[in-house]
Amino acid sequence: MSQIPSDSYVIIMGAMKCGTSSIYGQLIQSKQVCACSKKEPEFFSSPKKGFPLDAYNQLWDFSSDVHKIALEASTGYSKHPSFSGVPEKIYKSGIRPKFIYMVRNPYERIISHYFHNRANEGLRDSLLKHLDYYVDVSNYYLQLKQYSEFFPKESFLVLDFADYKRNPELVVSRCCEFLGIDDSFYGNDVIGNQNKT
Repeated sequence: MSQIPSDSYVIIMGAMKCGTSSIYGQLIQSKQVCACSKKEPEFFSSPKKGFPLDAYNQLWDFSSDVHKIALEASTGYSKHPSFSGVPEKIYKSGIRPKFIYMVRNPYERIISHYFHNRANEGLRDSLLKHLDYYVDVSNYYLQLKQYSEFFPKESFLVLDFADYKRNPELVVSRCCEFLGIDDSFYGNDVIGNQNKT
C-alpha cells in the first residue's frame, strides 16, 4: 500500500438520494480510481474525537503505480447541522480533496429521502415532524457554505441528478475531466444503476 498524496483524495459528499451511489459505482470501474473499502465510511461525520490520517488511509489499498485518486462517498458530509464541523475536520486532517456534489430538485429529493427512511429505518413519523432536517439536506447553498471557509471553489464539481438521468455518459465524462483521469473505461457495460435514487 502506497502513501496517498494529500491532493489525490476525492469525496462524493452527497446529497443523499441524488445518484451518489451510481456515480461512485461507475467511477470505480476506472483502473486509475482506488475504491474505498467501505463506500460510505462517514469518517469525518463520526462523533469520535480525533481523526488520524493513518486510520483514514487504511480504508484504501492505494498503489501509486496504478491509482491517481482515492475515492469515497459519504452523504453525511452534506447534512449540516445534523453532522456539523465536517469541512473543518477534513481540512485539519491535512488532506486536500476534490469534492463531487450531486444535487436534485429539492422537493423530489425530500420525498425520496423520506420514503428511504421509512423503508430502511422503520420511520413512521410524519414528514412534517422532521421537515427541518429534510430541508437542511436539500439546502445546497447551506451545505456548500460550510466548505467555503476551508476549500477553494475550484475543488468542487456540482452535478444535477436530472442531467445525470438524461445523459449519464456526459456527466461521468465531466467527472473524469474534473478528476484528471481517462474516461475511456466508460461504456455501456458500465452504466449499470444510472436510475438509482
